[in-house]
Amino acid sequence: MKPWKPRLCVAQMRRRQLFSGAVSHDLRTPLATIEAALDGLQSGELVLTPKTEPSCLDSIRLEHLRLKRLVEDLLSTCRGYKRAPRHRLSSCGLRTS
Repeated sequence: MKPWKPRLCVAQMRRRQLFSGAVSHDLRTPLATIEAALDGLQSGELVLTPKTEPSCLDSIRLEHLRLKRLVEDLLSTCRGYKRAPRHRLSSCGLRTS
């Protein structure tokens, strides 16, 4: 039974790395958009006019909602892992008739 354990651990670590990478990327995208908009507003490079204000604020709002949804999904996933049943393997004797 022990030979498969190292492979399982390696596979599990790889899945965690892929998951972490995907989550990190998905979280950084809306953060970068929000940061760019705020930096532009603070520096004066982005000036809100009656024409540009709705578009700029909508971008910030949409990215905020996207970020919020991603965090909620992540929390939901983590809670699901905690509630998932744990399987225990044990050896048992087999009787033949």
